[in-house]
Amino acid sequence: RAPHELPAALMQTAQLYSRVSASGLMQSAAIYEITTKASALEIELPPAARLWTVLVDGASTKPQRDGDKLLVSLPSGAELFHRVQLVYEQDGRPLGLSGRVSASAPKLLLRSGAESERDTPQADLVWNLVLPAGFVVKQSGGTVEWQNPPRRIPAALIAGGALYELLGGV
Repeated sequence: RAPHELPAALMQTAQLYSRVSASGLMQSAAIYEITTKASALEIELPPAARLWTVLVDGASTKPQRDGDKLLVSLPSGAELFHRVQLVYEQDGRPLGLSGRVSASAPKLLLRSGAESERDTPQADLVWNLVLPAGFVVKQSGGTVEWQNPPRRIPAALIAGGALYELLGGV
């Protein structure tokens, strides 16, 4: 029986929050909770993305550039759990009538000493996408599964219902 190699990292959670403007500008925050013994994390941002900030375990850090990738050092010590946060933006096409948004998540790779880079799978990624007023998601593609959020009740209807009740339902 062939031995199975254990993964170099386990992605506990991965969450992305992206806001898209009508002009196509997308601003995103990514939060990753990772358990790993690796000393560094390599991050490949989506094409043409501009990094705003990186936090590791709540502390701001300045990553090194390695070509089109960012190299982020992870704190050494007994702690294997790390929370990595990224904030970045990228330009897209104006939404126009079709309102088509094309987006991809950052890719995380591990480096551990002499070990070559290894992909860190993001199996349970939750991506919250906020669109401009008047736009709704009709379909999604790729490996993302769309979950329709609960419909919001307009504040005017809630206030009107409360007023109706206060006046005795007349």
